[in-house]
Amino acid sequence: MRQPFSWSLRVQCSAAPFFPSPRVKRNEVLFPGSVLHRGALLFFVFFLIILSACSPLPTASPPLTPQTLLLTRPAALAGWDARFYACAQNFSQLAIFVEEKAPASLEQNDPTIAFHFGAPTDLTGKSYIIAYEDILLAASQNFPREDISLTQLQGIFNGQLATAQALDPASAPDPLQAWTYPLGDETRQLFDNAVFADGTAPVLALIAPDPSAMLEALATTPDSIGYLPASALSLASADQTSQIKTLSLNDGSAEFSHQPVIAQLSAEPGILQNAFMQCLQGPNK
Repeated sequence: MRQPFSWSLRVQCSAAPFFPSPRVKRNEVLFPGSVLHRGALLFFVFFLIILSACSPLPTASPPLTPQTLLLTRPAALAGWDARFYACAQNFSQLAIFVEEKAPASLEQNDPTIAFHFGAPTDLTGKSYIIAYEDILLAASQNFPREDISLTQLQGIFNGQLATAQALDPASAPDPLQAWTYPLGDETRQLFDNAVFADGTAPVLALIAPDPSAMLEALATTPDSIGYLPASALSLASADQTSQIKTLSLNDGSAEFSHQPVIAQLSAEPGILQNAFMQCLQGPNK
């Protein structure tokens, strides 16, 4: 009578290295610690290949979306643009947009950072002093004085001192020309409040719309005088720099220097806004 076919798995435990044992049959293969049938081994290898093929391929993480930050500033702070962009370069995922805009109230939840020159009294939300900046007296290179008193400055802007000879008897009687900014300009408000006791605006000064125009006017108009924020000097071309000089106020009676630069937000600053403003508060960029 034919004996039924039987299949057996023999396990051999041995500390010997991985070498075939003399007792291993022809259709068996030795694994460390066990003996498996060759068919079972082939099935196991085939299963691993299928499993690997079905595994999803690794995908690269999508790039982070840059965060945008809108900054508004008055014309008086045009010289700050380079500083804004220098600080933005410290944050790889930050993109800033700078817009020249007259001072205005921020609406609730507006993410804009609005910058002001001076200390407006009608600011809403949160305000932070970022730096202090001087207002400089500037004049054409041929202006007859290197310094000037408050009384002389008032006389030039209200028309009582009309010629260079009125400031310096050795000078020719050439007409003096004063330059100022439009009504509502923050630099003009600071200057008028410091120079004129009642803040009355001079009526005989010509109007320069912004610091860049002031630089051009002083560089091209003989015996002219004006004023501008110190940071605006960075906007001058090489030719303008050679045609303009700064004047000192010899009696120190007008307080229009050391004016605050203020950042206004509608609410508490976020992490990115706070880090950006801290950069601005550091050394000049």
